[in-house]
Amino acid sequence: MGGRSIDAIPGPIPGNARLASYMPLEWLLPKVDAFVTNGGYGTVNQALSFGIPIVAAGQTEDKADVSARIAWFGVGIDLKTDEPTPPALREAIRTVLGQPSYRARATSMAREYASIDTRSRILQVIDQVVNTSAKAIA
Repeated sequence: MGGRSIDAIPGPIPGNARLASYMPLEWLLPKVDAFVTNGGYGTVNQALSFGIPIVAAGQTEDKADVSARIAWFGVGIDLKTDEPTPPALREAIRTVLGQPSYRARATSMAREYASIDTRSRILQVIDQVVNTSAKAIA
């Protein structure tokens, strides 16, 4: 829910659905076969870090671009809307679950993410900035 109240969800909640005002994605993602999202950059990257194929439905902010990249890289489907219909969602989810290429591309992306030593790279950049600043002052 992104911090919103559970009471903000309109209509009946299906019996097989659970609502929570907050749940860390790193707890949830290892347990899912596909991820449906509005195309937010952070959540898409988290899903890909776990090798999860994606169905994206988001067109605001940078979401249209992120969703287009999901489709371009073959890690999921871009529904190109902010308000997908239940049949469109059902078809897209069935497609990413039924066509192994989506999982394979997402898994490949996860391996690429895992190969990057992010902490070391951040420290290298900080060191470069500090050294450049020190030389500029001297």
